[in-house]
Amino acid sequence: IGFKRLYPDGLSSDPVVSKADKLIEMQGQIVGITQDREERFLYVNVRQWPEGTVPSGYEAPAIADDIETRVIDLQDISLTGQVYRDHKGYTEPEGAFFIFLDVGNTFVGSGSEDGCAFIWDKHYGCQLAANKHEDVVNCVVFSPTDSSVMVC
Repeated sequence: IGFKRLYPDGLSSDPVVSKADKLIEMQGQIVGITQDREERFLYVNVRQWPEGTVPSGYEAPAIADDIETRVIDLQDISLTGQVYRDHKGYTEPEGAFFIFLDVGNTFVGSGSEDGCAFIWDKHYGCQLAANKHEDVVNCVVFSPTDSSVMVC
């Protein structure tokens, strides 16, 4: 993921971003991304590449069936080490579903291609629920007024 700070005085015309200020290598295909409501952390769903893979512009590398949600601290643009696991992705890299996630005050939620909507405790990282559905759950969202309500 590349990060570039845009300044107001540079936005008088269409900005040209030629180089990121900072890069964080996720070692996989990003299939979902969201920012928490406090605007401090970025949550990223990633399907990992096999170890040692160097992607090319011509062919998509293989990706894992497991999805990991990784957390980036936006104050210093660094990975926090917090990872949420157990959700799945089964499609090939060329047609991989986006698996959208959301972050409430106390929960992290994500869909999964195995037909579950997952909920984790935001602070401890432990899985609290895997709500089964009949098909792929590609999007979840928490109510902005009641974080105990999730729609998927």
